[in-house]
Amino acid sequence: MLVKPTATQTDDKDRVRMVELRKQGWTDRAMAQRIGCSVWTVIRWVKAFARGGWDAWAYPSCAPKTSHPLPTPEAVRQRIREI
Repeated sequence: MLVKPTATQTDDKDRVRMVELRKQGWTDRAMAQRIGCSVWTVIRWVKAFARGGWDAWAYPSCAPKTSHPLPTPEAVRQRIREI
């Protein structure tokens, strides 16, 4: 069974090819067949490029936006110790 790569499995070479093919007038389906990925993968990356150019292809960090979580209030910590 042939498994098509997902959006996270396509590389920059494939994404550049998508942009080039789009400029040549290729449809999403035709690009997906040519590159060997799903139509939704093509749609995702072509739209991302249209919104933000090359920088839009960078994966956003999943790291928390704050450096440290909020400290647990002392009263709560004391209750935990009592349990």
